[in-house]
Amino acid sequence: MSKRLTGKWVLSVLWCLVLAASSLNAAQDVRVFVEADEEGRVNVRSEVLETALQQGVFQEAEELLRGKLDESRRFLLQGLLSSKASEYVLGYEELEYESTDWGAVLHMDVRVNRQALRGFLQSLGTYYTLDQTVGYVLDAQNLTSEDATAVQELEILSGVRQDASDSPSLRLVRGADGTWQGMLDFEGLVWSAQAMDLPLLWADLWGNYFTLERVRQMFEDSVLLTTHGWGNASVALGFDQVLRSWDSQAAEVELVGVSLRPEGVQAQWKISTMDRDGLEARLIRTLRDMDIVHSIQ
Repeated sequence: MSKRLTGKWVLSVLWCLVLAASSLNAAQDVRVFVEADEEGRVNVRSEVLETALQQGVFQEAEELLRGKLDESRRFLLQGLLSSKASEYVLGYEELEYESTDWGAVLHMDVRVNRQALRGFLQSLGTYYTLDQTVGYVLDAQNLTSEDATAVQELEILSGVRQDASDSPSLRLVRGADGTWQGMLDFEGLVWSAQAMDLPLLWADLWGNYFTLERVRQMFEDSVLLTTHGWGNASVALGFDQVLRSWDSQAAEVELVGVSLRPEGVQAQWKISTMDRDGLEARLIRTLRDMDIVHSIQ
């Protein structure tokens, strides 16, 4: 191997390691201020911490949704995630805590399980319906006015609307004991679920619909990334891990193959994305710095 190729190989390895490490160690920078009450007292420290963790999860969700939520959906999603934040927090580091006469300030890094959070946003439908809505038919029984409002809010959050279309069709029933039962029918596929919590039932049922490949294809772009010039297969495989960490631009990554060519190792990936422009821009920046030639189809 020539000195030039050896140097290029070393730089590519180091660059992949840096990219992978930065993705693994990425955390949300969170600052929250909690006002004191009329008597000058602040919520106990644990409550301030809980607020910060909730904010960290919500900030991560906004990144995964590419900052495209309108105000009504932001408000609804923040409220929903506030009760589920602990499910997605991997850890945190407190950087600063200051208590004053006016309140308390907490500054911390919050590490969030991006993959799990993205899965929830996909099941909810919010991940896919930022720019369009899905029509459906609703058959709801035994709903109070508060229940009806909750359903309307979930419709807004999920980007679905009642339009008398034939499919999909959702049936919701509120039992006398408060239990929710639901059934979603789409082109002959039927899913049912039961839960005490309506948002949980809603995400469970709609998750079956939004994770269908033929449904996802209505929202996602599929691109073929071809790259040339890797020093060896190990470096290309290292970049595979980098691609899989790009949650905001790469919804799904499949390594098509790695092969040896005269100009070096070639590697191809099939990538599903909700943000093709963002993906292409990130690929250009990253691969240019690694001196890797690439094309996108």
